[in-house]
Amino acid sequence: MSSPPQKRKKTAKSEDDGVKIALFIFRRDLRLIDNTSLIQAIKDGYRILPVFVFPPEQIDPEKNEWFSHPSVQFMCESLNDLGRQLKEEVDGKLHLFMGGNLETIKKIKEVVNFSAIAYNEDYSVYARERDGEIEEWAESNNVEIIKEEDYGLLPIKDAWHHPKDGPHKALPRSFHLLQAYPEVLRN
Repeated sequence: MSSPPQKRKKTAKSEDDGVKIALFIFRRDLRLIDNTSLIQAIKDGYRILPVFVFPPEQIDPEKNEWFSHPSVQFMCESLNDLGRQLKEEVDGKLHLFMGGNLETIKKIKEVVNFSAIAYNEDYSVYARERDGEIEEWAESNNVEIIKEEDYGLLPIKDAWHHPKDGPHKALPRSFHLLQAYPEVLRN
């Protein structure tokens, strides 16, 4: 005979207490200042649970043919710095996880009742597949996705794609497009 299902534990980070929680997933954006999705989640009134996931397909030399020890070392040093900033500036803590992205999110959801997942939009094939799985899960679990462009000077759709001719193939066209954004050139 099986035991009755366990009730969700109430934690300090529980929406049962009336606090909206967003899981913020740091990736290449290991900074607090000018982090667009992080800022948006805060503006939307969410309490932030900051996490970083080490997925095996990226961190395991056996599974990643482009694995680089110096890159991983730099990433770990950057994560240490981010953790220090969170502690000093907002009395927060960066939570580190090893495992698949979606599996990690599901495990966190078992303990923390978050209603949003925030991260910065990425355009690599790997990132689009990863984020597609996360977005599909989020939609089926009534979890909001907060994602903003954060990696470039201009929105990717504007910067690299001409409405009539497709992707830009020559620097002059890209430069003329950049001139249409004077605030970028001034900074």
